[in-house]
Amino acid sequence: MEFSNFYTVEGLQYLNDSHDYGYPVDQSDTDKVNLLIAGIQRERDGHDKPVPGDIIEYTSRNGDYFNHAHIGHTQDDHLEICLSENIPFCYDSGKGTGYDMQEGVWTHPKKIVPEPADIRIRLFKTWGHAGRCAHGSVYFKTFVRSWKYAEPGPLFGKYTTKDWTKYFICKLPDPERKGEFTYKGDGFTLYSRSELNRLVEILHGELFNGIYRNSLVLWGYRMVWELLTEQEWNGTKAEIHISFLGDSPVKIRTCHDTHTVTIYKKK
Repeated sequence: MEFSNFYTVEGLQYLNDSHDYGYPVDQSDTDKVNLLIAGIQRERDGHDKPVPGDIIEYTSRNGDYFNHAHIGHTQDDHLEICLSENIPFCYDSGKGTGYDMQEGVWTHPKKIVPEPADIRIRLFKTWGHAGRCAHGSVYFKTFVRSWKYAEPGPLFGKYTTKDWTKYFICKLPDPERKGEFTYKGDGFTLYSRSELNRLVEILHGELFNGIYRNSLVLWGYRMVWELLTEQEWNGTKAEIHISFLGDSPVKIRTCHDTHTVTIYKKK
């Protein structure tokens, strides 16, 4: 396929209007983008291993899941992986297609063999005819391969942020009750172990010791809070709880398909 068949000026303009409205795409931009796409596709022909510019679904030992991580430099099964979901800057390096993520969190796993996952459309950008200046980038999309990899020895078993939510909890000795603790999470405080156990039950989760002293990690369903008028609240069919995380009363609806717990409270 000739590179000129990938994008027309009109098609590239339509895409760029949704990212940087007002940038006037011209034929030189279109030719440059189509040459880059031809190179990206050529570099994947006949290769059964990851190449720079591919996507990897990366899961760390502590359960953090990155759906759209970027594969950078590759050599002898050593990969440079940017975990941040930035848009790669793409250019012709003279030896092939080069990529620049500029900012992001990187990891450098050694001797890994990712599993093939799928073919995905990926968004890139490059300098347009206006040159290196503010709003001078041209955006384009093309197909790349995606891969899967999970670091060995997961700390929390089956739990990852792909399907579950991770809550960090600090366990603090209660100054007024000997042997008792207060449990502080992000946006909530529990004043007894029985309250904590009840939260674990409602979120259909599991509690683990954290890596720091007096820290806990609760894996469970994601909590979604919704404010309703009294009329809406009365008409909502859900399980009523006299109190939940300091609010009372509330109604709670659980969706096992999406691992979501929705909490309805009155305005």
